[in-house]
Amino acid sequence: MMKDLSKAKKMYFYYACNHYYMFRDGIDKEYLSYSVPKNLEIEWKEEYISTHLEHLNGNNLEALDALSHCHAEKALPEIIKYSMDGDSFEKLWFAITLFSFSNQRNEKKYRDVRDHATRICEDLIKNPKVISAQCKKRIGRDSIKALKANSHEEYISNYAKNLINEHVKSTGIKKFLSKFINKKAEE
Repeated sequence: MMKDLSKAKKMYFYYACNHYYMFRDGIDKEYLSYSVPKNLEIEWKEEYISTHLEHLNGNNLEALDALSHCHAEKALPEIIKYSMDGDSFEKLWFAITLFSFSNQRNEKKYRDVRDHATRICEDLIKNPKVISAQCKKRIGRDSIKALKANSHEEYISNYAKNLINEHVKSTGIKKFLSKFINKKAEE
């Protein structure tokens, strides 16, 4: 007798098609008890991604987060397309997402994604900030203080600077390690 998989699908969607999140919240065993076939999970993930891509735009951070949490790499072209459409906070959120997709990967595709995220951050640092009242509500006072900022606008600039610095550090270390490993291999 086949189990009804509708509850499994709801769980899978609730956890953004991400087994780590299920494990983190302790429901992985329950989900695994449904024995969802891999090909069905792939179908569900495609459906999940399509649904959130339909709602993606420069102002819909929920759709962006959903795509990020499920590691929807196929959504990168659409994410890049909308990355400059929102206000300054929304652009920052797109840059954060693009960096998260591209970290720890060195293929050209991901270098291009990192470069685009860096350009967004550079734009946010040097140009005047426009932040909607709705987005200002998302930036709490503690967040502003944590980034040693005195305003929402300074928060955006400081966050963008931090993202660029983290990117430079991570790529610089990778370049050093790559040279070191290549040098050791030659010996």
